[in-house]
Amino acid sequence: MPYRNVAARELADLLSVLSHPCRVQIIEELRSEERNVNSLQELLGISHSGVSQHLALLRTRKLLKERRAGRHVYYRLVDPGVAEWLRQGVVFLERMAEGAFDQKSMLHQAMHQWENPQITSNQIADDSASVPATLSNPVSLPMIDGSVEQPTARNGSSFDRPETIVGVETREAPQ
Repeated sequence: MPYRNVAARELADLLSVLSHPCRVQIIEELRSEERNVNSLQELLGISHSGVSQHLALLRTRKLLKERRAGRHVYYRLVDPGVAEWLRQGVVFLERMAEGAFDQKSMLHQAMHQWENPQITSNQIADDSASVPATLSNPVSLPMIDGSVEQPTARNGSSFDRPETIVGVETREAPQ
């Protein structure tokens, strides 16, 4: 029994480190090549210090190795299997999103971009013109008459800020 408790605790600790979307994206970006903070900052669209903090957390869990080259530090995965494990998580999420076409479509697009890193986010955004407008707000509720109801939070405010879902940024719906 104590072995199972230790294994469960270790796995929970690992999952907590992986529980931030930026860290998931960092692992995916490092799947095939090493990168420095500047390239990760550009890919993730967050501050230099934000990238550094995420990298530090991944390093403390021994998921990353670093290599110094002059003033630059390059990061790579200790075991690329962790990226494959996360990809299997996306496949699992796709299966679980069976009735939710919008979510399944976004997960599929993220997986496609991860498998084909030469495809840019802009190319996916250009291709998303054929994606239903409800993708602009993953919590919107399509109504029978074709309109879209925007739910409100318990405090009465609307959920109107864009979200990032597994590496695919949502856009405002056309008015």
